[in-house]
Amino acid sequence: SRYKDKDVIILNSGYMLMDPSTDFSDYDLNQEINKAISSYWNSDYENAISSLKKLSYDHPNNFRINHFLGKCYHAQKDRYYANQYYSKAIEIDPENTEVRADRVNLNFENSYWRDVISDLDFLILRSTSVVNDYYFKRAYSKYQIGQIDEALNDYSTLINEYPNAYSALNNRALIYIKKSMNARALTDCIAGLKAAPKS
Repeated sequence: SRYKDKDVIILNSGYMLMDPSTDFSDYDLNQEINKAISSYWNSDYENAISSLKKLSYDHPNNFRINHFLGKCYHAQKDRYYANQYYSKAIEIDPENTEVRADRVNLNFENSYWRDVISDLDFLILRSTSVVNDYYFKRAYSKYQIGQIDEALNDYSTLINEYPNAYSALNNRALIYIKKSMNARALTDCIAGLKAAPKS
């Protein structure tokens, strides 16, 4: 029989005699990482950071360690270290979309609009559908840096896919007002009011 590409012998009692060279280091590492991540999910960020940093000394290029260190610092609203670890995780796995989405949220919360746009360009290019959150945040970020027409295009793409996206309708109305397209602004305002949840 085979286990992890190593020879094992199955005894009649059901126990296995493992090849003494079998390497469980990856398994042990993942178990330690999982413990630290459990602390993160329990909002015990200091303990999670302490555990993950200890692991990072011997495994500086482990994606999960860096990703969750970023998430811990993000939860603590420490933009500098959160960005540092998210960026390291992206360097390790450039095609990972989850960590890029986390970095988008971090930079959006801290008004780093151009960084938001850069990561969203990457994510949208790889999306097979119109993701509401991606298009809204890219449109909002473009508006903040004066890319009014580009923001309008993103809001329009989003609204075409999600006609009841009331926040996008309201923001597009503001753009129409800025462009003196008052009839279209009024149409969006009315649609936004109708789509907005009733309190």
